[in-house]
Amino acid sequence: MTALHSALRGISWVALSTFSKGGLQLAQLIILARYLTPLELGVAAILNLVIGFTQVFGDAGLSNAVIYHTKLTDNQLGQLYVINVTLGVILTISLVLLSDLIAVFFSMPLLSELLCVLASVFFIRSLSQQILARLQQKMHFDMIAKVDISAQLLGFLAVILAVYYEAGIWSLVIGQFVLVICSSMLLFIVGAQYITRPKCIVWPQIKEPVKYGLYQCGEALINFSSAQVDQVLVGKLLGPEKLGVYAYIKDLVFKPALQLINPIVNKVAFPVMVNFKEGNAIHGMYLSMLKVLSLINIPLYGLMAAFPEVILEVTFGEKWVEHSAVLQWLALYMLAIALVNPVGVLLRAVGRVKRAFWWNIVVAFIRPAVLFTTVSTGVIGLAFTLFCLQVLFFIAHVQFLLKPCAHVGFRDVYFALRLPLIVVTLVVSTALFMVNYGPLEKSIFLLISTLIMCLLLMSPSILSNIKSLRK
Repeated sequence: MTALHSALRGISWVALSTFSKGGLQLAQLIILARYLTPLELGVAAILNLVIGFTQVFGDAGLSNAVIYHTKLTDNQLGQLYVINVTLGVILTISLVLLSDLIAVFFSMPLLSELLCVLASVFFIRSLSQQILARLQQKMHFDMIAKVDISAQLLGFLAVILAVYYEAGIWSLVIGQFVLVICSSMLLFIVGAQYITRPKCIVWPQIKEPVKYGLYQCGEALINFSSAQVDQVLVGKLLGPEKLGVYAYIKDLVFKPALQLINPIVNKVAFPVMVNFKEGNAIHGMYLSMLKVLSLINIPLYGLMAAFPEVILEVTFGEKWVEHSAVLQWLALYMLAIALVNPVGVLLRAVGRVKRAFWWNIVVAFIRPAVLFTTVSTGVIGLAFTLFCLQVLFFIAHVQFLLKPCAHVGFRDVYFALRLPLIVVTLVVSTALFMVNYGPLEKSIFLLISTLIMCLLLMSPSILSNIKSLRK
């Protein structure tokens, strides 16, 4: 149980890092939403898509391959490092060459120059990705947390200074450069013992980790592209101003689960599950993980859906309240995603990346086709369609992913989600009955009180499931 205990000790560091990074990113989102024009917000949305792409495709899944294959030699690691850096160079050059085409596609001339400058982020990040993977494999979560927090803070300060000096949309590019450069430099310092000397590539020696990485990367890339196709359609068919509004509300909704809550569990669960992938513990570990995440995500997104006007007025300002229906449906959509999200960790841990790859291929065909037929109804109709579609995917993922890979069925999932669904339904219904969106101060007080009530009612269950991981 040494690996499990090491992971549990690392949870506090992962939590500190995740909440610090997420808080700074949320603050940056709010600042940019208040100071950029609708057109600039649309351009920023495309830039954020590119940044997200670098994080998904930057190393072709080799970081997770290094974590999964625990017995790689220094020679094999050196070969994988060469592939990492080579991919960084190729992606940098490719983005520069495609920048004009992307700008023309979205009818945003400024995009071309911005993307050319941002392209080098691919290469810079590739230099330190293997060090980060090895630190995570060895469960040095304290080192990773210190690097992440420091780099994110410096990047945030760079954005604030750039906004102060009226750099406009360039503030986002400047902040990203500072973040990536600082992160890479700090990783080289704290992870000096894991720096690998480049080696000549001998394919038979690295075939297995590369195949694992390519499947995982393909799955992640398809999943990312499928999840972001709505923004591409809005930007292309409805224009940059609509994209700016839609993308920033979506970003506000996505950050709590995908950048604050789920990563705390996922980052720790992956190396732990890898250590126990041969036994029967995976079933119980996955259900405990799902219970903890549902006990937090269901109250959070239930409240977002119930009080969208309050959320938007507090974060982005009064002028955003008219878009509350978009927030409402996107919150429910994100809840469904947050409950499916842990299956990715499970599939990587048990080596079923091929199944995950083909699952996301199917999703990638269905989602764009359905959204293309509904985008003309506007962003509200699009958000509603996303929610309905994700509910169907949630049902399907139990049958085709959880049952075959962890022997988790619908009954198991029902019992994992039952308590938070009942509590949130009762508490939120009572809150809505008591007030019909009165003064802002009253609504904020009611929102906070409702959240505290949900957490108090469910805290025994949260603690119980966390303790069960120690057994």
